[in-house]
Amino acid sequence: MFEIPDIKRRTSPRRLARVQCEAVAAEGFTKVGGVLRDFSDEGMLLQAQVPLVRGEELYLSFRAPQSSQWVSLVARVTRTHYSRKHACLAGITITEMDSVERSILMGAVSLLPERPRKRNAARDYAAFIAEVSGYAAE
Repeated sequence: MFEIPDIKRRTSPRRLARVQCEAVAAEGFTKVGGVLRDFSDEGMLLQAQVPLVRGEELYLSFRAPQSSQWVSLVARVTRTHYSRKHACLAGITITEMDSVERSILMGAVSLLPERPRKRNAARDYAAFIAEVSGYAAE
């Protein structure tokens, strides 16, 4: 019997934390403020105090979770969600970061608990059809 594989979207798990940060928009150098709510190897979830737009560049400075070490980085907003409870939740991807600070951050993040999955992974029907039809990449 054939099995339909899951779509591989995330390469690293998300880890839970609530860390206060200083976030500033690169354009106009205006304060965005906020709280970092979860971390992964590539990015974070930022709860901002002002609306953000996809593609916007941000400068962030914060203490690594469960650490006294400060880290700074440049990130880009990749997705946004607005709700009544939170002004803006923005998924951000790290675009620039010092290698030493990245090591500090990744070391601290690896000690955090993983965020539980809310839903099952989506199925990769295209890969399944390719496998069944004999066109699967080898």
